Amino acid sequence: MIALLTTPLLVCAALAQAPTTPMPAKPDESKKTEPAKPAPVSPDVEKALELFKQDKAGDALELLKKSAKSNPTQILPKVQLAQWFLQANKGQNARILTEQAIAEDPRNPEGYIWNGNIAFNEGRVTDAMLNLSMALLLSEDKRWDTDTKKRYQKEIRYGLVSCYETRGDMPGAKEQLIGLLNDDTKNPQLRQRLAATLFRMESVEEARKELIQAYTDDATVDPPELKMAQFWQSKSSSESDAKKAADCREKAEDWYKKATSTYSKNSKGFREYAMWLLEAYKTDAAGLYIEQALKLDPTSNENLAAKALYLLYKKDFAGAETLLDAMYKEQPNNLFAIGNLCLALAESNDDKKKKRSLELGQALTTQFAKSPVAYSIFGWALYKSGRTDDAEKALSTSASAGQVSYDTAYFYAKLSFDKAKYTEAMNFLKPALEAPHGSFVYREDAKLLIAEVAKKLPPPEKKDPPK
Repeated sequence: MIALLTTPLLVCAALAQAPTTPMPAKPDESKKTEPAKPAPVSPDVEKALELFKQDKAGDALELLKKSAKSNPTQILPKVQLAQWFLQANKGQNARILTEQAIAEDPRNPEGYIWNGNIAFNEGRVTDAMLNLSMALLLSEDKRWDTDTKKRYQKEIRYGLVSCYETRGDMPGAKEQLIGLLNDDTKNPQLRQRLAATLFRMESVEEARKELIQAYTDDATVDPPELKMAQFWQSKSSSESDAKKAADCREKAEDWYKKATSTYSKNSKGFREYAMWLLEAYKTDAAGLYIEQALKLDPTSNENLAAKALYLLYKKDFAGAETLLDAMYKEQPNNLFAIGNLCLALAESNDDKKKKRSLELGQALTTQFAKSPVAYSIFGWALYKSGRTDDAEKALSTSASAGQVSYDTAYFYAKLSFDKAKYTEAMNFLKPALEAPHGSFVYREDAKLLIAEVAKKLPPPEKKDPPK
């Protein structure tokens, strides 16, 4: 099913990949480092924001200008207003104000920083880099005191790292990360991000050394062995060569084993390895590691989510329901809890539970209207309640996003089989089942179904041997 919690996650997404493509990489937690914090917000800025919310942008700007005269660390008035306009989805207003700010003070980095931010968010990476590079140059001006200069440069370098990573220019990202670390040598998240960059540059041993240093500086971050496992798992997802991908998965498992043996009191290592085992279709082995994770930390939401996902793999829908219902009551806006509870209830023979499943599925597509996962889950709930036409519509909406997960492929195949569209069913099932690795809760069901589909299809034509 899905594995999305409101906390940084460790449970892999099961309805988030296409059957013909590798599993997408897990989010790299080392990239969650926050950029430089802006200067403290003054009461005048707060009042200006209230005026802006009342559609009094002109009054807000005048108050910001007045406040800036007595507060040299305050963001440029028009840049501040541009930020608010962008947050209000008024990009054109934001761009105009930013250009005006640059024209009024062309030696101030702030306008270029924000212009770069706008460009990056619009996918104009080159424009973003040009603006940020100009901002970095202007930050060296003697006009700025040491603290202001460092604040500007920190924000600029974070932006440039994102630009280089988006381009796939790892040497460029490395240079900026080293610049950031020079001013913040004990930042473990930054060092882990540098390690990820080095790994992508195939400097594996250098990456490992950076991870060791990050853990030495702060033992609350993920251990080096666990991060190395995640790096290799991510690399396996991007490898198009099957043999190389298999080699990466083998290395990932080796590092997961090292993580669990070296840090036997850390539940995350056991949980992460368990999720890897689920994706390797080693369900029973995964259960053992989930139980160990829960033994170490029985109240962890992530560990409980992992247990719920494992129970869905094992077809223990009642057991999964109990865990997911408790999670849903605590976090009613949690996609993982809503979606997987919807699926667990849909598998019940109780009409009341099926009805609740439909209610949750409807809420899911309303609350997460842009999520193909939401429509896939709702489609299956509709199918299990006998509403096949509505199920087909929901599944089609899910597929229109351009990516069909393994489980969604099974849902579609089941619907196609019922409509005697056997070739179509086979086309959904075959690539999903040929995948050597990935999240696929309904895999055993798919294996049974493909056997039934094969019986309905005519035998392949025999070709005469070449003379």
